[in-house]
Amino acid sequence: MSDSLPPPGEAAFERALYYERNGKSDAALAAYLQALEDAPDNLDIAFRTATALMRAGHLDEALSQLRRIVFIEPENVPARANLGNCQYLMGDLTTAEANFKEVLGLQPDNRNALYGLASVQLDLNKPEAAFAPAQKLVELLPQSAPVRTLFARSQSKDPQGSAAIASFRKALELDATHMPAITGLAELYLRRRRFAEAAVLAAQAHALEPQASLPLRTLADARMASGDLEGARDALSKALKACKSSERPELLLRFSALHRKAGDLDAALVDVFQAYQLAPRNANVLNTLGTCLAALKQGQMARQVLTAASRDEALAEGLKNQIAKAAADAEQTLAARATAANLEQSTSENLSDDEDDDSGVAEVTFEPQKTSRPESRPLPDDLALESDLGDELNSAAPDEEKPS
Repeated sequence: MSDSLPPPGEAAFERALYYERNGKSDAALAAYLQALEDAPDNLDIAFRTATALMRAGHLDEALSQLRRIVFIEPENVPARANLGNCQYLMGDLTTAEANFKEVLGLQPDNRNALYGLASVQLDLNKPEAAFAPAQKLVELLPQSAPVRTLFARSQSKDPQGSAAIASFRKALELDATHMPAITGLAELYLRRRRFAEAAVLAAQAHALEPQASLPLRTLADARMASGDLEGARDALSKALKACKSSERPELLLRFSALHRKAGDLDAALVDVFQAYQLAPRNANVLNTLGTCLAALKQGQMARQVLTAASRDEALAEGLKNQIAKAAADAEQTLAARATAANLEQSTSENLSDDEDDDSGVAEVTFEPQKTSRPESRPLPDDLALESDLGDELNSAAPDEEKPS
């Protein structure tokens, strides 16, 4: 009778596989965890549990399991590749790069490691190093839009730019809605001063993902570069509403640049000071703050800020207080200006109403039957590794799903 009992963890493992096949990821993860608890030494169960944990965003737990598997089986290629993926998602780029290279030393055509290595090197600002693994991946998966996009990104720093443009366009031929290809091509056009084309693509990306801030940011850059400051302001306002908190400083810097370009230095200072409050050690923020202070003829403060930025130092308390006062004064100036503008608009509307009343009196005098007037109507006032690539990788190499 005891011989007929299933191995520990098998029942829960089979349930997990069933849930996974049917798209029930939460139920699958719970079943995987139960299977791992029942059979902690089963590396197949441990690998699949770690993969499910990683997909669910539980990176620390996934990392722990993958490290354990690789420690026991150093040449376990799928586990080491997923370990690299997990480290990449956690921002540990150097260790991820080392693991991807080790996988490729064991299995040169491993799609997961090729994609991961190229992605890491792009994030490390090493596009030349990313070119070879991305090119190899194109040979293996020529009909993949994410792969073509990755290859285009590895070419995007080429001074000519034509090869990268062709690669982005090829990606969009394969999938016209692939966001990284649309935004990547838009940003490339922006760098090449093809502002109209960049704006068209950024607007297309915003239509596809209205809550994403990147398309709006690119759209604002394209409009500002072409002189459409009101259009840029509109795009930046929408981007600020849609962005993550970590993206706010960069968007506020763009607002500051826009206001400087429009000649509104008070608004520019208010914007950059808000960015400084969010990211006080960010070099771009400090450089922009120094530039803005210099434009406002605050030379001493500007020099101190720019010196601190060059030395990667925090601003002294006294300097921070001086800048805060200057920003507060600028904000008061903006408020007074807004009040004056509102008053002027109200006065203008009242004068317009008086003119209408005079016209009405004239009509009463000569044509009393036409005294009634229509009521006035109010004016009518956008995985680190690609998830779809993961599906392609899995379908292209199903035998790699489980560690041997």
